[in-house]
Amino acid sequence: MIVRGFYYLCRMKLSVIVAVWNGKHTLRRCVDSLVGQLAGNYEIVLVDDGSTDGSTELCRQLTAGHKEVKAVLTPHQGLSHARNTGIAASDGDYITFADCDDEVAPESYKTAMDTLEKNRQVDVLEYPIHKGFPNRHAPTGKTLREEAFTTPHDYWVQTQGYRHCFACNKVFRRDLLERHPFKASNAFEDVALMTELLNEHICIATTTRGCYRYYDNEQGITHAADAAALKTLYSLSAESYETHSSSDFQRYLINIALDIYKLSGERNEMKRKSYFGSLKQIICNTLGINTLFAISKIYYQLCKSKK
Repeated sequence: MIVRGFYYLCRMKLSVIVAVWNGKHTLRRCVDSLVGQLAGNYEIVLVDDGSTDGSTELCRQLTAGHKEVKAVLTPHQGLSHARNTGIAASDGDYITFADCDDEVAPESYKTAMDTLEKNRQVDVLEYPIHKGFPNRHAPTGKTLREEAFTTPHDYWVQTQGYRHCFACNKVFRRDLLERHPFKASNAFEDVALMTELLNEHICIATTTRGCYRYYDNEQGITHAADAAALKTLYSLSAESYETHSSSDFQRYLINIALDIYKLSGERNEMKRKSYFGSLKQIICNTLGINTLFAISKIYYQLCKSKK
């Protein structure tokens, strides 16, 4: 027992930050999935972001019931502020995140920390994420492999990292988040973080083990994103596109640009590249993206006239 206790004291500590805002009906389920993930050195930091539905009292109850859990209460200032507050209140060597309406599959954090213990050069570890609904959960997340990337560029392009810019299924070395705190935003905070990290000389690894269970929210930003939110996403992604381009990345950006145009009529610029993998790319890279907008406008009008 003494040897085992010494072993856990020597292990790197993981802090799990859970931003809570009006999550009374799902928070306990989330915390139940987190407690007991690691048999030793970890903590769960609940940051109540000015909830008005009773979540604040539930946070207090959960701290009383679990010695690994502590709560921080703040006025409502948004997800980025809540996460940054949680980071400041934590003391882990590594940090990860969970949304208060999601779950983490058993053993996920244990396998992640075992991997990081054996591979101390890794700065960010990503594990699988599955999307779905409670009681109707379908594994549709990105399929990862066991590999490490010594440059963020290789990770971004080879794994199509721009398509899975989630913070919750990644474990970060603490100093990265201290140098790159989450930026205040109403949308796509995770994309802002990951595109910033592309400029760091870090090692990003992926693993097939573990699972973050993301429960789809039809009121969430990915469903209800308006033109302003999509412009934020486009702007963040376009910055990295200049130095980390690929054919698939361009297809991804073209679709965002078309969605913005459909919602607001606003046209975004895009440099022509030598990518011709789809009809949209052929038009964009030969005739220009403004031609693609014009064709799309005719298509949208035809679709509307048929209704």
